[in-house]
Amino acid sequence: MISSCRLSTTTAYTVCARNWGSPSKISKSKLHFKLAGDLDDNSTPSLKKAVVVGGGWAGFGACHQLLKDGFEVTLVDGAAQPGGLSTGFRTKGGRSVEAGIKGFWFHYYNIYALVEELGIPDPFTDWTQSAFWSPAGIQVEAPVLQDLLRLPAPLGTLVYTSPYFRALPVWDRLSALPLIFALLEYDADQSTYNRYDRMTARELFRDSPGVSSRLYDEFLGPMLLVLMFAPGECLSAAAALDVFYTYILAHQPDFDVRWCRGSIAELIFSPWVDRIKSLGGKVVGSTLVERVEVDGSTGSVSRVVTRGTKDPTQQQILEADVVVL
Repeated sequence: MISSCRLSTTTAYTVCARNWGSPSKISKSKLHFKLAGDLDDNSTPSLKKAVVVGGGWAGFGACHQLLKDGFEVTLVDGAAQPGGLSTGFRTKGGRSVEAGIKGFWFHYYNIYALVEELGIPDPFTDWTQSAFWSPAGIQVEAPVLQDLLRLPAPLGTLVYTSPYFRALPVWDRLSALPLIFALLEYDADQSTYNRYDRMTARELFRDSPGVSSRLYDEFLGPMLLVLMFAPGECLSAAAALDVFYTYILAHQPDFDVRWCRGSIAELIFSPWVDRIKSLGGKVVGSTLVERVEVDGSTGSVSRVVTRGTKDPTQQQILEADVVVL
């Protein structure tokens, strides 16, 4: 089961190693994780060099913020052109290719703020009407919800999309009503959240309270694959409810989406790399981390050892006070 950590996918972690003796290869179980924002104020001035591992949205965001906070930052990534799932390429004919679909939803405020900060002129389309397909065909469409009269959450999403269901009978849709109680209850307190976290999304949706098999097979199951990239039997029920609430139910316009007018790698990540470099940061592709080393006398991270993906014998040692994974 994939356990929910109740953190945004754009949250990065600062790794501060405990005192485990002489510098050596260490496992994740021997690391103490702290959110970057939780670093003690008194310790920040002494942290000068940072290594960010991974060049997706979270890695670039951490790198950018650390540079603005006065750190020397090196970002390393295994891909030749870092960018995470937004990495793309062009065919010999010049056509841009990216993996999957990359929608930008209404509540992606941090990305819109970044685009404004970078001065990227109008990279997105207008808000568009969206539709959802399952293997059985189109299931439902959604209007641009921010253009409609605002209703209390989650009534707006439910009321305004109801007329747009193409295939599912009303009875199958009504079988989802018991899930409203789960949505109201699952994060009431930590113990309740943990209980939902221990069950799978499939167990919640099919067994307790149990929606119709058709609603699950043709709508909820495929929706989990779209939003969380895994089937319900591999997902925490708490994580699934988090995602459904955040993307669909929390605020009426949250399911509104728009699209990048071209390659995300070219229109957003390329100028982002330029900004990072202008601030003194380094972005190093085709590089994997072999180990994080700890100073045994201080119990602090001291170095990150990397190797090249094209030439594994090409080893590099990066001095580090902070490592972000």
